[in-house]
Amino acid sequence: MHWIGLALLLAAVIIFSLALRGRVVARGRFCRKCRFDLQGLDRPTCPECGGDLDRPKATRPSIRRASRLGLAASGVLILLAGSLTVLAATSTARLVAALPDTPVVLLARAGVDDAVTELVTRTDRTPPMEPRNWTRAVNAGLAHQARTDQAWDFRWGTVLSQALLSGRMSEEQIASYVANGYEIDAGFRDRVAHGDGRIAMSIRYEAARLSAQTPDHNGIRTPAKLRFRLINAGWTDREGRARPFDDPSGTLWIPPASSQFRGRGMQGLLEMDTPWDRVHPGERLRLFAEFELTVIPEHANEGVPVGVHRFEQEVRVLGPDEPVITVSNDPEISEHIRSNLRAASLKAFLPMLNPDAQPEPHAVHMAYVMFSIEHLPIGLAGTLTVRLGEEEWPLGQINSGSQQIIGGMGALIGVPWRVEPEHIDEAAGVVRRWIDAGEVDLVFRPEPELAIGNLAIDQVQNIELLYERVRVEHAGFPGNTMTYIQGRARFTASPHPPTHPPPDPAATP
Repeated sequence: MHWIGLALLLAAVIIFSLALRGRVVARGRFCRKCRFDLQGLDRPTCPECGGDLDRPKATRPSIRRASRLGLAASGVLILLAGSLTVLAATSTARLVAALPDTPVVLLARAGVDDAVTELVTRTDRTPPMEPRNWTRAVNAGLAHQARTDQAWDFRWGTVLSQALLSGRMSEEQIASYVANGYEIDAGFRDRVAHGDGRIAMSIRYEAARLSAQTPDHNGIRTPAKLRFRLINAGWTDREGRARPFDDPSGTLWIPPASSQFRGRGMQGLLEMDTPWDRVHPGERLRLFAEFELTVIPEHANEGVPVGVHRFEQEVRVLGPDEPVITVSNDPEISEHIRSNLRAASLKAFLPMLNPDAQPEPHAVHMAYVMFSIEHLPIGLAGTLTVRLGEEEWPLGQINSGSQQIIGGMGALIGVPWRVEPEHIDEAAGVVRRWIDAGEVDLVFRPEPELAIGNLAIDQVQNIELLYERVRVEHAGFPGNTMTYIQGRARFTASPHPPTHPPPDPAATP
């Protein structure tokens, strides 16, 4: 605010100088000392004051009158400049807080620090800012976001996230917000089995210029979705195209300002239709994929196009005896996993017990179990089954790489049981049986083929695990799942040795 006071002071000095000089009110020949009109007189002295008219600059060609309005305006500006300087030295924020919305937005757009802070406080104010001021604020935030040569100010991230959550962004603004906020990258497994064509793919989107102030240390999970649609994929110099697959999608996620973890990723499989009789083991082919990124706001029927991304990478064709995923039978690793991979209780959810809960048009969590291990030295890929008496139900898959370590917490592996809406009633009957029994067995059986779609896994351990008498807890409704995931699980169950040797992965079809 100091610079505003200095600017006003400079303007006051200029206006005062111009006002003091005034405007011309008469022209002719006048005595410079007393301003007497000498027009038509030919005397060596002034008849009014007696001044010597022969001396240099004794007369003047015009008479000027000072501007009273200008002098008054310069006085007001001097007072205002002084007030601003004093306030800036004490509390600029107090002055900005007293201003209406429009000047606050304009000052924030001009880069006034306290105005940006004040604008943040007004984004969730009741009553809200007028639509025109919201539009100005969003445009100012997007302009700052687009200036990648400047450090990202997370306060603008708060303004933009509030605009998105309150539905105050146009489709064009949403597209700009996502395009400038995320850095998109993709990777492929660098090898493919001859004759198979399945290639693991990973799309990673990092929130480079999105972070915002949020009380939740996990960030803001907006209701908007990001969708990556495969447009084209194949070899750059050979025949062969990718088969269509489900478009991978993720949540438009805004990390907290203090977060060091700004990335999200999605896994998938490219299935290539390739004339393998023209491709030989050991060859290196260049794979490309083009994805169109769209963002789907809440309650929107169609996505907003953001842009097309193309990625290329070299892939090696394996020989007939080279597996994509290798299998380890190391007894020391098996003992380590068996001794350290602990399971929490099985959380069971019954959404229909809530009279306000209606079946959603997508899969619903019916059960969830989490595993923990301080260090996972090798990947695990296989299916997890719930056993009660002689009956078994497939719960889900474990597909975890050896690098999935989260700080000092170790590796956390969650296995959800998701059920489509049309099967909820049937699944609820099964869940009630588990809850009534109070305890179930969990059986993990290795399936190395499941790891092909996970870029984090190159090798898996051939191990079968049996967790006996795992406690079943009725966890309420599916909304409680995140509470369970966010660190409240207690890991107590340890696996028992299998009653029979694990299946030979070489015999897996």
